Amino acid sequence: MTAEIAARASALGRLAIDTEFVSERRYQALLCLAQVAVPDPSAPGDVRTEVLDPIEHELDPAPLAQVLADPGIEIVVHAGRQDVAILRRTWGTEVTNVFDTQVAAGFLGFGNQEGYESLVRKVLGMKLKGSEGFTRWDRRPLSRHQLEYAADDARLLLELGTELERRLLELGRLDWAREECRLVA
Repeated sequence: MTAEIAARASALGRLAIDTEFVSERRYQALLCLAQVAVPDPSAPGDVRTEVLDPIEHELDPAPLAQVLADPGIEIVVHAGRQDVAILRRTWGTEVTNVFDTQVAAGFLGFGNQEGYESLVRKVLGMKLKGSEGFTRWDRRPLSRHQLEYAADDARLLLELGTELERRLLELGRLDWAREECRLVA
């Protein structure tokens, strides 16, 4: 599955990624899920979203690690500093060409700490499904509700990134945001 997602991201030049992890009572944070979204005209909403579970399923991160390190592929995240750090450590990869929607939102006047759910509602006019933000992501099995919540975290990231980039370009601030996003990587 990771090779197929990586191939699509390479072909279309974009990948959205979010992670769920547990850091409480641990020396190092444990990666529990990686949610990815890639453009896919044959999928609902033109986006294919997958929830990858490295705890419950054997996962070969190498194809996605190559995509994350490829400067020709835009990696869309929201408040991605911790995501980037855990992916760098657990998948042994650099993460380049990051576009962080929280950073971008700051350049549009939404504030420096605008949450993902709030930003999706304000920018795209959509409401995300329920809240599982404080769940124990390391416990298995995960419920259908938890998996839907996790998928939702990545499902709209590409569309949100596109709209924020459009607005930044309109205001002449896209380069500023991209420069600041380099710090996230």
